Amino acid sequence: MASKNKFQRTQRVPGWIHIALIILLSISFYATGEGYSAVLPAFASYAFALAVIILIYASTIDLGNRIIRNQSIGRPVIFIVLASLITFSGNFNAFFTKFQTETIYRQELTLHKNELNELQSNTTKAIATIIAPEVALENEVNKLYKQLETQVLDPQRSGFGQRAKALLAEISNTLGQPLTELSTTKPQVALDGYKKQIDEILKARKNDTAYRLALNLAATVTQETKEQIEQIDSVLLSGSSKRIKDEGYGLIQKSVDVYNKLRTDVDTFVNDKKLFNMQPTTFAAEEIGKIDYSLKTGFRDYLSTSLFITFFSFFIDLAAALYLIFMFRSKIQSLTEEDHIAQYQKTKGRSSLD
Repeated sequence: MASKNKFQRTQRVPGWIHIALIILLSISFYATGEGYSAVLPAFASYAFALAVIILIYASTIDLGNRIIRNQSIGRPVIFIVLASLITFSGNFNAFFTKFQTETIYRQELTLHKNELNELQSNTTKAIATIIAPEVALENEVNKLYKQLETQVLDPQRSGFGQRAKALLAEISNTLGQPLTELSTTKPQVALDGYKKQIDEILKARKNDTAYRLALNLAATVTQETKEQIEQIDSVLLSGSSKRIKDEGYGLIQKSVDVYNKLRTDVDTFVNDKKLFNMQPTTFAAEEIGKIDYSLKTGFRDYLSTSLFITFFSFFIDLAAALYLIFMFRSKIQSLTEEDHIAQYQKTKGRSSLD
């Protein structure tokens, strides 16, 4: 009797396999449900995940039993592989989103921060080019006035002589509007009067619709880009992973909206591709959390992370099955051979006694 028990083959799958399956498939259940919630309602997603996980569990146990009974294992193996392919998409999406959301948000926030800085810089350059003639005119008028002031107040030849009158005529011509001639004989009083006229004309020119719109637009772009960049820096420099994940999506969307609105306003006003030619921006990570985004972005931009997630996703579904196929099966085959030897020895012993 003792000899019989010594060589008796295992009749069922080891208990610890059930425990390992429950632990690993629980992880897969949660990840599959979470991953498929992007395409299914939450309840349906987790119900679907539970159904697939139950089938993997049952198929793995059936695989073990077939190994014990020395039966074909092709069908359960194929079924387990197919089921793990179904869970893979959900698992990959869940793990990729969990691991990479902060990195993706951080990179995109940095990108939009740079775009906003570039927008502000290019707007300033474009507006400066547009108002350059007016600025040059003002500088020229001020230069001529300085010459007039020097000429009129020169002790050697004070007063409004021929040269002073020529300068007044040149100032009027530059302004495009004649200055009212003053009759006072006091040089400083006359200069102050002409200066007042010049300033009023320059002010009126600056209040011209196009000029004022240009300055207002530049100021608006500077202010709004500055405010948005400060918000981005506040999140990026906080050092809080949770804050980046919680606020990143909304902040990226707002940054995109601010950039595109300001870009459109500047482009419409400037209306010259040589002066201003910036393209609209997009929310690249808007689809984060969706299966196709995770797979496409993961294998394109984060290959090493994606390969690790792929390995882990299949491991939690297939680890027990692989153990049964490569380890447990060898053990069963070894025990089977021992059974045959024991049976042969017993039969031979009885034959000798006979």
